[in-house]
Amino acid sequence: MSSDSESQQSNVKESNSANKLEYNVVIFGESGAGKSALINLIYDDIVVKSSDCVLGCTMDNAKVTGSIKGYPDLTINLYDTAGLSESTDGNVPTSTAFVQLIKLAYAIPNGINLLICCHSNPRISTEQFKANYRIFIENLCEHRIPCLFVRTNCDHDNPPNKWWIENCDDIKNKLKYKFIDGVCVSTIKSSPTNPNVVLNQYLISRINVIRAITTHALRAPISIDSWKRKIRGMVRFSRSIVAS
Repeated sequence: MSSDSESQQSNVKESNSANKLEYNVVIFGESGAGKSALINLIYDDIVVKSSDCVLGCTMDNAKVTGSIKGYPDLTINLYDTAGLSESTDGNVPTSTAFVQLIKLAYAIPNGINLLICCHSNPRISTEQFKANYRIFIENLCEHRIPCLFVRTNCDHDNPPNKWWIENCDDIKNKLKYKFIDGVCVSTIKSSPTNPNVVLNQYLISRINVIRAITTHALRAPISIDSWKRKIRGMVRFSRSIVAS
């Protein structure tokens, strides 16, 4: 009888373990895109400090990990990358940001499940945005890892996903960006004006972005070890541009 009981307990533990999900997610975007605010939204906590400085702020790639509030079987390891495509007047010149990518490659030994392209401006046809897209999606990941587009600063849109619904066809067919999906979010949780509306927009945004992550993330991560040489070459190339 004892043996049967132990066997049943073992099966329950294995079943619970099988239901747990863990994803490595890399977030990239220009300085001021709202990457820190997006991370705080996902965790529903202030785990990364946002900055109002006019210069580039994220000096190093930062890793945030842990279970997601309200989702006990979900763990997301978020990697916040140093801002790319900044001028040398910013805190993170382009060549330095590339070096941070090398560090990131070594920091994720199991590989990547999903990329998130974070952007706050409704215009995504700028040269800086295109450069970030090419670096991560085309050059670094060679379209092998799905990329979710997340637009922040949609605090007054109703519904929050309004901008994506209206523009997704042009993004795909005219601009030729190959995003797996798009989500617009409000990262403001409280406000003295219409507090219930603001909180509801926040909660809807959080549900939508977590659902998109779990829907589109690769079940098995892809290692980036084989791309390190390519990244080093990109760094040398970027340094030559900065020096010229």
